[in-house]
Amino acid sequence: MTDPTLNAKLDQLIGKVDGLQGETQLMRSETNKQLDALKERVALVETGVTSTREVVDAWGAAKTSLRFVKWLVGLITVALGLVAAIKAGLPK
Repeated sequence: MTDPTLNAKLDQLIGKVDGLQGETQLMRSETNKQLDALKERVALVETGVTSTREVVDAWGAAKTSLRFVKWLVGLITVALGLVAAIKAGLPK
């Protein structure tokens, strides 16, 4: 009842499907390897970003400290100028 050419064609198609399944699994394996490599690279970038944030925060703290010291030096200079002027006697 079955046609021998039809059976041959079906067997051939089954072979092609099996071959495609093998290729698909190989491609999936390669994709997983690439994703793992990408995850590692992203983790390295995140570490770099964290380090950069720490440096930026430290730089901001240093700038704030220097601004305060600059202001304090100006205030001390004015106070010393006033003391010197008082000791020298203010011109009348």
